[in-house]
Amino acid sequence: MKSRLKFKKLITTTAVAMMAFVAMTSSAFAAPTLLSNQSSVKRSPSFSLTGTASLSGYLFYSQSPETIDATDLADAGKWLNKNAVSGSGQVYTWHNNAAGATITNHILIYNPSSTDTIVVTSSNYGTSNNTDTDSLAWKDYLTYGRAAKTVEIGPGNYGSLFSQSIVSGANFGIVARTNVTKKGTSTAASAIFYDIAYKDPAKSGNASAYATADPSSSLRKRGLGNGYYTTLRLPVISPTESTNGIAFKFGATGDSFNGADMPYITDDAPSTAGNTSGNVAGSYGQQFDISFVVQNTTSVARSFRVYAGSIGGTSYPFTYMGGNMSYYPTYSSGAPGFYFKDIIDTGVLQPGASTTVSFFYTVPAMSSAPNVIGVRAN
Repeated sequence: MKSRLKFKKLITTTAVAMMAFVAMTSSAFAAPTLLSNQSSVKRSPSFSLTGTASLSGYLFYSQSPETIDATDLADAGKWLNKNAVSGSGQVYTWHNNAAGATITNHILIYNPSSTDTIVVTSSNYGTSNNTDTDSLAWKDYLTYGRAAKTVEIGPGNYGSLFSQSIVSGANFGIVARTNVTKKGTSTAASAIFYDIAYKDPAKSGNASAYATADPSSSLRKRGLGNGYYTTLRLPVISPTESTNGIAFKFGATGDSFNGADMPYITDDAPSTAGNTSGNVAGSYGQQFDISFVVQNTTSVARSFRVYAGSIGGTSYPFTYMGGNMSYYPTYSSGAPGFYFKDIIDTGVLQPGASTTVSFFYTVPAMSSAPNVIGVRAN
């Protein structure tokens, strides 16, 4: 009888241990999930984190002048931006049509080679043409929602991509991955990109100088940046309370990456047109690859929430994870400054357990910096 009791006790003990192991392992390897349609909540995060950032690919960047009037058009002899590029990179433009008429905007491309034909391709892109943010352009860009575009340009000739008609008063722009190669090869080639807007098609080729940039106090830039794909890595994050959490800042001077996350834009415009060279403030046009570990250092099993927003003004968090996305495309759907939206739930973590949170993030136009991402206990 004693042996049977011992055997029964052993079975019970083993079963309990196995249940505890299953609970421990399932929570230890909790799969983070994306959150959508979240309310904006006021928080006061602790900014104790510092991380590392790296940039890659060129960034053809055109946001200044932001508001386009008749004097900024090719009809008046102006282009909005002009830069020489080579190989793989990104195009990002953002403007508002205040020219008082419908205009056409595109990226004009010149092949400077005297011997080689070049091919310019865009594997993924999106365009904006509305009165809201450029979130829908980012949606198309990240999901390859539009058919790839290609233009072949002979030596000394021109071509164009991303042409669209813009009604008066509309915001418009482009988010596009681009690659310039020598025809028939994968060898990087050179091209000159122009951001052009015009009313009269007969005058679309009249541009010969830069439009006047916005005042330097606006912090808006145009030119060529030293990176668009931005990798952010953080140390382990272990918040213990549910209201404010621990956060990091990016896209502004004095942020958690000492500015290494901010591409430097070189503007070739003369000072008479308002040279805007400097770091991009606000993180516009960048695709962020973000990863960090969240660890539960409390004594109870719990989940954690990743949240996003700004401490500079309105934000429109755009998160892409595991083939899914969460975004707030309309002007009225953003979070006010110092208010934040939850974007990811870690799943339940047992005490001492951790999980890695990895996702892509973009900052839509009309957002304000410094941008903030934080983690709080739930």
